[in-house]
Amino acid sequence: MLRTKFTAIAAATVMTVGVAGTASAVSDTNSPPAPPSTAADPAYKILKHLKYKGPGHASLRVGYYNSGQDKGFGWNKLKKKHNITKYGAVEYVAQSPNRQRIGGKSHREIAYAGKYKCRNGVCKLVKQYKVQLTVNEKKLRDG
Repeated sequence: MLRTKFTAIAAATVMTVGVAGTASAVSDTNSPPAPPSTAADPAYKILKHLKYKGPGHASLRVGYYNSGQDKGFGWNKLKKKHNITKYGAVEYVAQSPNRQRIGGKSHREIAYAGKYKCRNGVCKLVKQYKVQLTVNEKKLRDG
């Protein structure tokens, strides 16, 4: 019996470490900027603090994803674009020792996932995937 085991994480998102809060609203590029309000933008709500290889913890935010423009960040982008359904998959990449600075306060965490073919309890790696996660360490107002 031939069985294929597929383990891959496709995480290309932005998380924010540190402080977040009432951040500017994310809006459609064709609409005027939203007026300032006292309520925080729901896209910036923190869903989970992830263990992270950088300083502190990484805050995984709700985010948004616009498939027409292929723009977004956070959990909504992970679910809708990359079909990631577990926080642990993102946390795994966030803990990677492979870290590159990409400018300003942003870093890219790099990990690898594999596709395996298993037969009679013996599994063989048939394809390896490079998985990247962008983390922005900018402090926002919500701590």
